[in-house]
Amino acid sequence: TRLDWPMTEDRAVLRLNLISGLLDAVAYNVARKNTQLALYEVGRVFYQNQDPKTSLPTEENHIAFALSGEWTNKDWQGKAEKVDFYHAKGVVDNLVATLSLQDAVTFEKTNEMKDMHPGRTATIYLGEEKIGFVGQVHPSVAKAYDIPETYVAELNLEALLASDAGKL
Repeated sequence: TRLDWPMTEDRAVLRLNLISGLLDAVAYNVARKNTQLALYEVGRVFYQNQDPKTSLPTEENHIAFALSGEWTNKDWQGKAEKVDFYHAKGVVDNLVATLSLQDAVTFEKTNEMKDMHPGRTATIYLGEEKIGFVGQVHPSVAKAYDIPETYVAELNLEALLASDAGKL
């Protein structure tokens, strides 16, 4: 959906995801030699399902994060451990467990997302409803942003919070 009066020309449309902004932040930090990154954002995304001239877009609250660099640093006791898919999935698992939804959430390997690595990406389901994804940014996308291997996830926060399993 295009805005009539955007604040800047590069922000002239409503965002469809939070990941692109997080990848911009990763690129900004990597360009300044900050390579150990764990960033997150909670915000609204917009989907236009009908004619944009006659109806407003659907708004959803999402939560997303990006991880890049090393999970643990090298020290006298051990070696450095790079961030991988299982670290990103572990962050999602921790969020889901905090909301008491660990029994309702499942992960399914996917190859359908063109901007994500086909062998290192999973779709996240809450029951039968698709609520997000977790995985590695495709190497060609990482190269376009000029960033190292980066793992991201984005979840529909409204769906998580509205779930009957998460209500106390």
